[in-house]
Amino acid sequence: MSEKSWPVTTDMTILDIISQYPGTEKIFKKLETETGVCVCCQALYVPLQEAATQFGFDADQVLANIKAEIDQGI
Repeated sequence: MSEKSWPVTTDMTILDIISQYPGTEKIFKKLETETGVCVCCQALYVPLQEAATQFGFDADQVLANIKAEIDQGI
């Protein structure tokens, strides 16, 4: 899938991502062990890249995980 047609980007809010692809919520829940905070609770209305900067996780890795989940047909 080309980047141009890819529907999820790091400038989307976490809420928008989870709303469009509910199965991705588990990806954000797993970040709690890495960051020590519930990203869904603390950054639901924040763009993915901004949340990554704020909480210290790799936005590109999370985006790759989201792509993998979507590709699996969630």
